Amino acid sequence: MKQLNHWKKQTKIGVCILIFLFFVSLVCADKAFFVTLKFYNPALGNDSVELLGYSVGYINPWPDEPKSADYQIRLYDSHGDLISERNHQVIFLLFGRFVRELNQTISIIPMKYSRDIKHIQVYRKGTLLLSRKITELCNGNGFCDGKENYYSCSTDCKSYSADGVCVPVGDFVCDPDCLQGTDPDCYKVKPIEVSHRPMEVSAEVEERFNVWIAIAFLAFMCALLLSFLYYKRRHAK
Repeated sequence: MKQLNHWKKQTKIGVCILIFLFFVSLVCADKAFFVTLKFYNPALGNDSVELLGYSVGYINPWPDEPKSADYQIRLYDSHGDLISERNHQVIFLLFGRFVRELNQTISIIPMKYSRDIKHIQVYRKGTLLLSRKITELCNGNGFCDGKENYYSCSTDCKSYSADGVCVPVGDFVCDPDCLQGTDPDCYKVKPIEVSHRPMEVSAEVEERFNVWIAIAFLAFMCALLLSFLYYKRRHAK
């Protein structure tokens, strides 16, 4: 029992430390727009890029950006003004026992965040390969849908919404996006085991119980007999 209590205490301390570190990281981190891109190897005849997805989150620290690279990613607002631009170098090689050239590779690239991101363009050596519109990151309809999450649209998405991001805060609701042990609200209370077996009574207790029943029965019969004699005697007079 002592070991179990010690383990529970250590677990609570660990969860508190994780929550503290999470909030510290949020204070020190920057909000970023994460773009997931699939790059195809131009050396193999397919010079194209595919947008797989995007989301909003926090990052700290920012990864180093090469001063020059083959690919450039640009984000624009609703007025067509440039919000963010980032160079990205792609290596289509898989290093192992043997070096193998890849046909494609996937990268998740952090970009400067703005609520007014509306368009993304990807260039390779000055040639436009991809131009796509960004759907609304926060439509304010009261539902956590589309590409919304708690970080991009806290008015629609709650900290415990199933939005693809983990927000381990104590809000009395388990965030389904968090790993086990991350959100303090996700700890399950172990149910009390109720035995449905009949209660076992020892022979000694059963014997005492029978004796008391016999005494009670005799006392009742004696009281009944005395009452009868008293009633008969009174009416005999």
